[in-house]
Amino acid sequence: MTGTVSYGAIAFSSITQDKGYSWNYSNQKAAEARALSECESVSNATDCRVLVWTRNACMSIAEGSNGAAGSAWSVKSTEAENLAKKVCRDYQGVNCQVTRTICLPVRQ
Repeated sequence: MTGTVSYGAIAFSSITQDKGYSWNYSNQKAAEARALSECESVSNATDCRVLVWTRNACMSIAEGSNGAAGSAWSVKSTEAENLAKKVCRDYQGVNCQVTRTICLPVRQ
């Protein structure tokens, strides 16, 4: 395998529905810390938590019109999006739609 290792994360506040994102970090801890920091900064809430992290793959978040959310990762963006919508529906989400997908470089 060649290429750069790249981590990313998505954090979410269930109180405000605000999110934080990160990508292109050198390790999982740094990626999660950045996503949490952004979520907390935007939402001013204390309930932000990391929903998903990934290394050299795609991650998606889907949100329902009733406040439910789901997230997933895969090496393929469409797979990550479809899985995120399924997880949202599994959490009783109504009209779950993908609101963000971030793809990090896949290592070859």
